[in-house]
Amino acid sequence: MIWFFHKGRDEVCLETHFDKASRRYIAVLHHEDGTRLRECFTDQEAFRRYLLDLEVRLNRDSWRPDRAPITLLHVSPDGSSRRA
Repeated sequence: MIWFFHKGRDEVCLETHFDKASRRYIAVLHHEDGTRLRECFTDQEAFRRYLLDLEVRLNRDSWRPDRAPITLLHVSPDGSSRRA
C-alpha cells in the first residue's frame, strides 16, 4: 500500500509491503528531496506497532493524509497474493 501525507506544500508517501524473498515486512517513507527511510520487520505485530507509532508522529508534526491510500497487490506472509 502507499499512503500520502502533506504538510503545507510538502508531501511524503509511505510504501508498505511484505517481501516474500526475505519474509520481512517493509516500510519505506519517501521524502520529496529523494531521501528514504526504510524499516524492516520479521514480526507482523512489531510492524503494526511501528505503523501506529509513525501515524502518531506524523499527526503530531502536523502531517495530514492527502488522499486515499493506493493498494497495488496484497501478498500474505504465506506467499499467496491477490488484488486488494
